[in-house]
Amino acid sequence: MKKVLINFTRIILPLLIIGLSVSCEDEHDYYENIVYKTDDVANVKFINTAIGPVTGTAGSSISVNYFMNDLKVTSVGVTTGVPIGFGFGGTAPNTITYAVVPSGNQTLKSVTPSTSSTSNPPVVTPEIERTSEQVTTEAGKYYSCFLVGTSITTLKNHIINDDFSVATDPAKAYIRVVNTIENTPATGYKVVITKKYVATSTQPAYSTDLLTFENISFLGGSTVFVPFEPNVSGESNTYDLKLYNGTTLLSTVTTFVPRPGRIYSIFTLGSVGLTGTTWAPRLTWYTNK
Repeated sequence: MKKVLINFTRIILPLLIIGLSVSCEDEHDYYENIVYKTDDVANVKFINTAIGPVTGTAGSSISVNYFMNDLKVTSVGVTTGVPIGFGFGGTAPNTITYAVVPSGNQTLKSVTPSTSSTSNPPVVTPEIERTSEQVTTEAGKYYSCFLVGTSITTLKNHIINDDFSVATDPAKAYIRVVNTIENTPATGYKVVITKKYVATSTQPAYSTDLLTFENISFLGGSTVFVPFEPNVSGESNTYDLKLYNGTTLLSTVTTFVPRPGRIYSIFTLGSVGLTGTTWAPRLTWYTNK
């Protein structure tokens, strides 16, 4: 024990003293070359509503990944080790989170990933750049970027500012509508949010339309999030999201259950003239916050 104490006094203690004196000297920053810019970023959610070459009554999905200044910012839809991008109706990074990107003016590209078949020899399909454009994002802001179009030649990105500052009432939910159907009828679409109240001991079941968005043209809708009544804790009421062309009901979503303080986006997708639950005009939604 005495030998250990002597070694500590002769060797370890002087090193500790030197270390303390250096660390206190002018408060030197040994990480001065590392620049942290946590406030110099923007947040982008990517939504793919683009339809590829159309044959008969069927559409096809254009799966893409996004790049900011050649740096990949999305990579979802991975199957069997092959990154195939995210397809028609999909969001990236996912339905609620945003990709963090540098703010400022940048080149935004959507690229179909290269693929390889399992044949021998394999058939390799090279990657294809679908869109490329200059975009400007501001630090601290949130954006939704919709890839839209019904043919390879009409693909483009529709970028919307997701302004959460309007959500001032924590008891409300907030929502907006974006129409991405390129061949929307001239009169536009109508979207209705209906709340269906369950029966109680004092009243029967009933329903009421909470919000109606009308005459929604291509890339139209509400860029501002609008407040409406959500379910509070303990309630089991259900909601319908309905898409109309005039008085004709085209699509109904019954899985939407809004909560207080949440922010949502409804968006339409598909193409007039196509059929089936995937390709005909319909609507769906994602959570912004």
